[in-house]
Order: sequence, then C-alpha cells, then structure tokens
Amino acid sequence: MKDETEYCYLLTIRNSDGTHIYSLRDKNKEPEILLFECEDDAKRYKMMMEQDDEYVVGETMEMEITEVEYDSFLEIAKTRGRKYILVKNDELFIPPTTS
Repeated sequence: MKDETEYCYLLTIRNSDGTHIYSLRDKNKEPEILLFECEDDAKRYKMMMEQDDEYVVGETMEMEITEVEYDSFLEIAKTRGRKYILVKNDELFIPPTTS
C-alpha cells in the first residue's frame, strides 16, 4: 500500500530567544504562518529574505526550512487557533516590505 502522507514546508527562525515558527505580522491582523507546498518555493522565499537589507535574516537570526506533515500541521494550527497562508506549488510569494 502506498504511503499517502503529504508534506509541506514552513520556515523557522532561530535567534537568542530560541526557535520559533516564522509568521507574517501586520499591525491590523493576527500573525499568519507561511506554509509552502513545495520546498523549492520555501527556499526561494528564504533566499529573498536573506538578500534583502530590510531583514536581519542571516545577521542576528537564522532561518531554516522544516518539513512537516500537512494534516498534523492543520490539526495543530486549528487547535491553537493559528492562521496560516498556504503557498501553492510554483506560486511566487514575495516578502512584504518592512516600512
């Protein structure tokens, strides 16, 4: 029987406070976790964050890509009341400006 487990990718941030799930933050909204269907898209987003001088990724914090079971993530997010954005395969999701 074929294993039907689907995986997705999220970004984690490691800094002096520990390891945290990366989420988009807007003053008028609750934080939203970015969840990528495709690892290459997660890598592209991470690379954009590292190359943009507005962000401190790579200086005071490290960003990593973590593979998680899709169904497990959904269950945990629902239980904890966390919102998320699912970035579909081959969608270009650009980091927001910090200004």
